Amino acid sequence: MKFIYYFLIISLILPFCSIGTNAAVDEQEVKDKLTLLMGQNNSGTDYWFTIPPVYMDESVGHDNSLKILIASPVETDVTVEVKGKGFLRTQKTIPDNVIEFTIEPNIAQAILHSGAQNGIVPAKVYQQAGIHVTSDAPIIVYVIARYMYTSDGFLAIPSSALGTHYINMVYQEPDLNKTGLFAPFTGVTAAYDNTEVNFTMGGGPEGIDASPMGNGQLVHTGESTSQTLNQGDVWLLSINGPRQDLSGSIFKSDKPIAIVSGINCANFPIGNRWCDYTVEMELPVYSWGKQYYVTPMNGRNYNGIIRVFASEDNTNVYRDNELIGNIAKGGGATIGVGYLETRVWPKVDGNGNEIAPHIATIHADKPIAVMYYNTGGQEDNGNTQNTDPFMMTFSPVEQFGNQIYFASPNSATGINLFPENYVNIIFESTSGEIPDDLLFADLSKPNPTWVKVKDYFGPAFENFVVPFNGKLFANKTLKLATEGVFGLKSTTTLIGAYSYGFGPYDSYGYPTAATFDDISAFDGKAPEVTFTGKKDDDLITGSVDDSHSGSSGLSQFYMIKSMSSNYSFEITAVEKGITMSSDLEPTFIPGETKKLNWSLEKVDNSKEGYAVLYLSDRSGNDELLFFGNTITATSVTPEQTLSEYMTVSESSVQILPQALADGFNELSIFNLEGSKVISTDIQNQNSVSISSL
Repeated sequence: MKFIYYFLIISLILPFCSIGTNAAVDEQEVKDKLTLLMGQNNSGTDYWFTIPPVYMDESVGHDNSLKILIASPVETDVTVEVKGKGFLRTQKTIPDNVIEFTIEPNIAQAILHSGAQNGIVPAKVYQQAGIHVTSDAPIIVYVIARYMYTSDGFLAIPSSALGTHYINMVYQEPDLNKTGLFAPFTGVTAAYDNTEVNFTMGGGPEGIDASPMGNGQLVHTGESTSQTLNQGDVWLLSINGPRQDLSGSIFKSDKPIAIVSGINCANFPIGNRWCDYTVEMELPVYSWGKQYYVTPMNGRNYNGIIRVFASEDNTNVYRDNELIGNIAKGGGATIGVGYLETRVWPKVDGNGNEIAPHIATIHADKPIAVMYYNTGGQEDNGNTQNTDPFMMTFSPVEQFGNQIYFASPNSATGINLFPENYVNIIFESTSGEIPDDLLFADLSKPNPTWVKVKDYFGPAFENFVVPFNGKLFANKTLKLATEGVFGLKSTTTLIGAYSYGFGPYDSYGYPTAATFDDISAFDGKAPEVTFTGKKDDDLITGSVDDSHSGSSGLSQFYMIKSMSSNYSFEITAVEKGITMSSDLEPTFIPGETKKLNWSLEKVDNSKEGYAVLYLSDRSGNDELLFFGNTITATSVTPEQTLSEYMTVSESSVQILPQALADGFNELSIFNLEGSKVISTDIQNQNSVSISSL
C-alpha cells in the first residue's frame, strides 16, 4: 500500500481544465528548494558591479582571468553581460553545483593597470563597463580574480540590496618604490539611469590625500564633487600619489549604486611584505549594526588588522567592553577622525610576550562597519602555511540568519586551485556546547545528508566575551576539504560565517553569505498583497502596499520564470510621490518603492499554467505566492497534509474546505507513467476512497 503512495501524483483540478502530468507547480517542493536562499538576501536575480584593476605585473603571459561563480538550488538561465564591451554569455545552472563564467581581464575591468609602470589615474566614467548578471530564479554570485601569483574575491550584492549611502573601506597605496602606483581604486556602478552620485574625499594616516578628477581638479580630504551616471556606467576613482588612501570617503546617491573597492597590490600593514591584490564589495550604510564578532584567520601567527568606520559623528567604539576610541566624524575625514585602525589584539603584551590570535567583540554606541585586513606573510617569519593579504568585511550580529547556502571558490576551474579553504562560523552556544540542530550538508553530493556540525567537525569552539541580547555566541573554524556547494542551518541559533583560503602566493576572503536588512526601519510587517478574481484566472491584476508606518520599502517582486509556465508577469505602475506612475517601463527602485501595481496574464488561454512570485521588503519579510490551475503534490506518503487543500491517508484522500472555497471541483490521481487512475467530482463529497489502489 505504501509503495503505491510514493508513485502517485495527486491533483486537485479547477473547472474547465484539461490536466497533464506536468501541468502544475508543487508548492512544497518550491519552498523546500528555495528555503536556504530565502533566508539570506545576498541572493537575487539581478546584479551590477565592476572589478577594480587587478595586479598584473608578475602574471603576464599566464592564464589570467576573472571568474564569476554562480550557484542555485534550482535549474535556471543565467546571463552575464558587459554591454559596453560587447560581452554576452548565457548558461544554465546545475542545481546545487557551481557554474562558472570566465571573462578576460580587458573585458571584466574598466581599465587595466600596471602598478609597476602606470602612475596616477584620474577619475573617469566608463560608459556601460559594468558587469550585469541576471537570472530567471534566485542565485548567489561570487567574483574571483584568479591570476598567477595574485588573487582575491568578493560576495556580490544583488541590486535589490544596494544602497544610496556608503563610506569607503579600502587601504593605502603601499609605496613600493616603483615608477607607477599600486593604487587603491573604487568603482561606482549605476543600477539605474540618471543617477546623481556625490563624493566626499576621506584620507589615510599621512594627511596628504587627494583624488584626481578628469578635469584636473584635485578633491582633497573633506572636499566634494559629483557625477551623473546611467545604468551600467562605472565611475572609477583613485588617489594622487604614494601612501594615499580613499578610506573614509563618502558616496551618496539619489538611486541605489554598487561600490567595489580594491588595492592593485596591497601591503597590510605598510612595509609588511608581500603585496597582493585585494578587493571587497562595500556594504551600504543602512545595513550596518552595532556589534560584530571578529574571528582570526586559521594558521596565522598574529592577529589581523581591522578598520572601524562610523555612520554618525561622535561614535564610541569598544573591544570586549573596553573603549578603544572615538570616531568624531561619520566619514569624509582621515584616519583617527573619520575611522579607527587597530590590530584585533596587539601582537605583544606589555611584557613583550606574543599574543596568540583570538576572537574579539567590536561594538559601539552607534552603527559601525568593520573591515578585516589579513596581513602579509612576512611577519609570520615563514612559520605559517601559504598566505597573502586580503580584505574582508564583517557582518553585524543584527544581520545573522538561520540558514546559509554557499559555494567553495575551488569550484572554479583553471590554474592553482586553493589547497586550503576555511569557514569561520559564529553561532549561539547552548548550555556550553554547539547546538544539536546546527547542521551542515554538502549539497553538491547525490542525496545530501544534513549532519550535526559538532559530530562532523568536532565539538571544540571558543566563546565570545560579550553576549548579544543576553545570549552567548561562539566561533568555530570548519575546514572544507572538497569543492562544492554547502549549507548550514539551525532552527534555534543565528549564524554568521566567513570564507577564506590560501595557496602559494594567493589568498581570498569574503563573507560566506549575508543579509542586508534595513536595521533602522524596525519593520516587522510584511507587504500587503491584493488581487482581483481567483488564483487561476487568465488575467490577474493586483497591487502591493508596503506604505505602513515604519516601512523599510519593497526589495524584490518578480516571477520565478524557471518555476512558472504559460504566464507572463509585469509591474504595471509604481508609486511616485503620492501618485501611481504607469510609464512605459515603470522603475521599481528597492527601498524607495512602497506601492506598485502588477499583472499576471496567461500566454495561451487554451493551456494550463502556473506561476510562482517572490516578494520581499528591505527588512527581510518575504513570501512566495502561487497562482495557476493546478496544485500538485508528488511522492506522497500516508497521513500527509498537502497544503490547505487535502490530507492523504492509507485509505482515502480527505478534501479540506479550502479546496471548494477556492473553486476546485475534481480530484485526479495519476500513476508514475502519467496514466489517470482516479478522476472524480468532489463537489458533493469530502472524502475519496483509494483503498483499492
